Amino acid sequence: MKPLFGLIGKSLSHSFSKRLFDEYALKHNIAADYKLFEITSVNMLPSLIAANPSLSGFNVTVPFKENVIGYLDDIDAAARDIGAVNTVVIDNTRLKGYNTDYIAFRDTILPLLAGSNCSGAVVFGTGGAAKAAAYALKLLNVHVLFVSRTKKDELTVSYDELQKMELSDYCLFVNATPCGTLGFNAEFPELRLSLKNRGENTPIFYDLVYNPPETSFMKLGKQYGAIVCNGFEMLSLQAEYSRLLFAI
Repeated sequence: MKPLFGLIGKSLSHSFSKRLFDEYALKHNIAADYKLFEITSVNMLPSLIAANPSLSGFNVTVPFKENVIGYLDDIDAAARDIGAVNTVVIDNTRLKGYNTDYIAFRDTILPLLAGSNCSGAVVFGTGGAAKAAAYALKLLNVHVLFVSRTKKDELTVSYDELQKMELSDYCLFVNATPCGTLGFNAEFPELRLSLKNRGENTPIFYDLVYNPPETSFMKLGKQYGAIVCNGFEMLSLQAEYSRLLFAI
């Protein structure tokens, strides 16, 4: 029986994960399958695993990166610190969670930050992807301000509050929400940001969304003369790091 891997999430019609896996398996002559598992609740995970005895590991996407932790037997240190998991390895029925998102984000943001003295980032969203991006930025000594529709703490502001702030100290803007994803029912909100007096730091708008290739967040960034980037390279890298954990 060929080993099976997959992706769990609530809505997966936009996902490139299976395509990336299948291309890799064909190129390297690997006998393994990859399936997209759409589930409406993370509590369906045990029955999904029981119904797929060859399942050897899976990736996790919106909205289960945080809640899946309660179903794991073990979790690595970085994923525990982040509070989110995007990769799970199954070993003799034991489930261990990892986070390859933060490594992929770190490796893709570093070239964009090269030569700048960026010390502040605005991260839209407070879910698992946002936490992974913030963790990577903390490792790079970049201060993070979260933006959420519901303000949660002193490190988080609302969208309305953000539009009243002077943001000259922030050079990086990261969309870690699903807004703008193909098939999602919400575009990224229209914002008027104060990005004056930036010195030599060109703003960077990095969208973790990769489908469509040019997102509404990237279009917003272009209005401010920003460097814009979608999440496809990050997706590809996190998939590569996940395959290392899957040992394939």
